[in-house]
This record gives sequence, C-alpha cells and structure tokens, in this order.
Amino acid sequence: MALSDGDCGSLEPLAQEWLSRGATPKDITRALTEGLPPAVSNPAGLARRRLESKMPPKQRTPRARVTRVLMVCGICEQDERTVKLDRGICEECLAADAEPEEGPGTVPGTFLRLPRRWNP
Repeated sequence: MALSDGDCGSLEPLAQEWLSRGATPKDITRALTEGLPPAVSNPAGLARRRLESKMPPKQRTPRARVTRVLMVCGICEQDERTVKLDRGICEECLAADAEPEEGPGTVPGTFLRLPRRWNP
C-alpha cells in the first residue's frame, strides 16, 4: 500500500491521536495492514477510514486511590488522630451533650445538636 508524502502528512493527525490514546506504532501498522484486500485503488482513503474506524478509546484518567479512611467526630469534626472517638463522637462532645441544658422545650438526656454533614 503506497502512500505519497502528502497522504502521510494528511494522516499524521490521526496517527498522533492514536499515540495520544496509548497505542503503539505497531498497533497503527497492524490496523492499517491486517486484512487488506488484494487490490487497493485508493490507499490514502483506505488508511484514513481504518485509522478513524479502529481508533482506540480515550484513556480515562486514573482515580485517586483511597489508602486510609479517617474518622471524624460527628459534631465538631475533629479527626481520630487528635481525639478519641466513641461511636463517632469525641469525648468532649459526649461530655458536653451529657450535661442537660435548661430551656423551654428541652427533654433531659437528648442530643440537642445535630452533627454537621461532611462535604468532600
């Protein structure tokens, strides 16, 4: 399959796209040459069609791997490296919530503060 310099120049962006998607020069050669018909009347058109139709998928960017989960207090959000947690609440917040707060409509022994949601 003979290609002119002009043909190769027009196919170069497609070959660059293949390489940017992780293909090797061998992959490009294989896509262009495997299963060729006995006679090729338009080599540049055949090469363009094969490079476009057999284009490898774009590579996804790898996700960050989670190596350690860090627990935080559900009320004050201090992490487990700085305070001791008991069922998701640090000792300071447990002690503060154990003290009954006086006021209208309060029920002794209930939590009055709701934990803030953690937003990544």
